[in-house]
Amino acid sequence: MMGTGTFHPEDYPRSYRIPTWQRVMGYAGGAGIALYSAIKILSDADNADMPLLIYVALIVIGILSCAQAFLFRVTLYADGIEIRRIYRTYKFQRNDIYGTYDSGHYNIYLALSQDGKKRFIISPNVKRDDAFKRWILSFTDMRTLHTQTLESPP
Repeated sequence: MMGTGTFHPEDYPRSYRIPTWQRVMGYAGGAGIALYSAIKILSDADNADMPLLIYVALIVIGILSCAQAFLFRVTLYADGIEIRRIYRTYKFQRNDIYGTYDSGHYNIYLALSQDGKKRFIISPNVKRDDAFKRWILSFTDMRTLHTQTLESPP
């Protein structure tokens, strides 16, 4: 069963991000790692206690952490969803989603195939409101569907 329910275009788009404190931690942690590594490279180039490549890798990790904290976003539309990550933006129409696996406070998976084997994860850190929950719950709960299939007589 594809997503059911009526979703009015005037109520959308609705964007969701990770909580502010987690974004701040991403910025601070990423910037701290990158800054520390850059200072170590510039001040201890000759007496480095770690190879230069490790410091460069730490700078890249720090920059990616900042970018992820800044860019990550889930946007719901009446007819689809968009998940923006650091490397790519994923877009799925409602009719591409067969169901969801929702573990409550943790990960939500979008089932992109009828058997539920092709899945796409939505970060557990995204702030969720009632509209987000309604949108997700409008799809078949794939865990329930699989349990009913296993329990039904032949």
